[in-house]
Amino acid sequence: MLSAKGRAMPGELIVGNFPKYAARKLYDTDLTQVQAIERATMPTGCALSRKEMKSVFETPRVYGFAVDHLGRAIERNVAGFALCAQSKGDVCLLRFAVLPEDRRNRVGELLIREVKFRAILDNAERIVTIVPESCLDAQLFLRRMGFWAVKIDKTCYQGIDQDAIEFEFIVAEGGT
Repeated sequence: MLSAKGRAMPGELIVGNFPKYAARKLYDTDLTQVQAIERATMPTGCALSRKEMKSVFETPRVYGFAVDHLGRAIERNVAGFALCAQSKGDVCLLRFAVLPEDRRNRVGELLIREVKFRAILDNAERIVTIVPESCLDAQLFLRRMGFWAVKIDKTCYQGIDQDAIEFEFIVAEGGT
């Protein structure tokens, strides 16, 4: 939806003259699409099962965002998602994925913008996340969004022979 002046409304991304994507709250009815996105984008062994995803989603202080592709059929319109948890002044970005065909359309940027805006509303000091060392595209994307690699965790991914890299974004320094 465009504003009266033809600009994007908050949470929308304009491609050409029309809104192509819109951000919204992530609902438990989106879990099937979220799982499909995870299977298409996560390294082998990193995607959560439906049961694991449902238990994370039902945890207190966990919330999420989805970005809908406005031109797609209703049964498959989620282009990307972010799942976050609030704890002790931090927002932890638990899960984050965008369909490969939508990555070049700035869907990830729209999701991170929503996460940053929510962090500001919640008076969070920083946003933290971990990324497997093999996910170079995710690492580069987070760097482009203003995140800094702060630590290597060698115990995070047990059962997978790789380290995790912790990234953080200081909310007061970066804004949205």
